[in-house]
Amino acid sequence: MRVNKNQNGFTAIEAIIIIVVVVALGAVGWLVYKDNHKNSTSSGNSSSISSWYNTNYQDFAAAVKTVGKDVGNVAQDVVSQNATGTQTDCQQAQTDITSLQQIPAYPVASTNAKVVKAESELSSGATDCLNGLNQGSSALINQAGSEFTTGLNDLTALAPTLATK
Repeated sequence: MRVNKNQNGFTAIEAIIIIVVVVALGAVGWLVYKDNHKNSTSSGNSSSISSWYNTNYQDFAAAVKTVGKDVGNVAQDVVSQNATGTQTDCQQAQTDITSLQQIPAYPVASTNAKVVKAESELSSGATDCLNGLNQGSSALINQAGSEFTTGLNDLTALAPTLATK
């Protein structure tokens, strides 16, 4: 049986990058939507949640949007095989993820633990992205794409909770 070497289609890394871009755009879109459609909460922590929202939510949403754009830029650079651009965008993602991690903790411990886990996934993605480039490892680049996707998906899932006063 002969294998046609001129097959068309996506490679695994291209498919992962497309998924990362779609997730990043979805995360940004969800945060923008939730920012414009604020809900109320009946939680016992309503005053601390309201305080966190009034003090930190705008910064948090802006940081997540920025990280989503960074991840999209990384994906575009990987697809176009722009190593210099990928390196620059991975470094920028790492810087912006660090800024995201500096935002004060959400006042509900269980929700904050999920935020910290998502931020950790994003941070691991940036680290693996840079290590993958330095080592010439497509496996680490793929791992970074997976971590970016997981982190952004997790933050997107938390958006309705974080966007309520």
